[in-house]
Amino acid sequence: MGKTKLSVMVQNLFETSKSPLSVADLLEVLQRQGQAPNKTTLYRMLDRFCAAGVLRAVQVPGGAALYEKHTTPHGHLLCTQCDTVECLSDIPMHSFLPNVQQKMPNKQIESMHLSFSGTCKKCTSSNTF
Repeated sequence: MGKTKLSVMVQNLFETSKSPLSVADLLEVLQRQGQAPNKTTLYRMLDRFCAAGVLRAVQVPGGAALYEKHTTPHGHLLCTQCDTVECLSDIPMHSFLPNVQQKMPNKQIESMHLSFSGTCKKCTSSNTF
């Protein structure tokens, strides 16, 4: 996969991001940095990054497609107040996969997606009484 100025910029955004990003998030940041990529170009680039194992798609119920740097599998918190998605990196999913597989003999798990709905720390602290 050839490195273009745009692909390097996109990879850098994922390296520094602490949460998954949507195409709309990427477009907004890239436009502030003087870039005006086509949305289709970004989707194709993200697909290539996912196929190469650099990024992974994050599946969240009812939301836009999100992408993040490919790291240890982990869950996500979907804030019901502000609609943010937080990575729960301190809860690695691989720690309970063996137990799940024991409960499902003769089946092969290929992927897992774990998401919680609730209130993020920022919204929780702003709603204290």
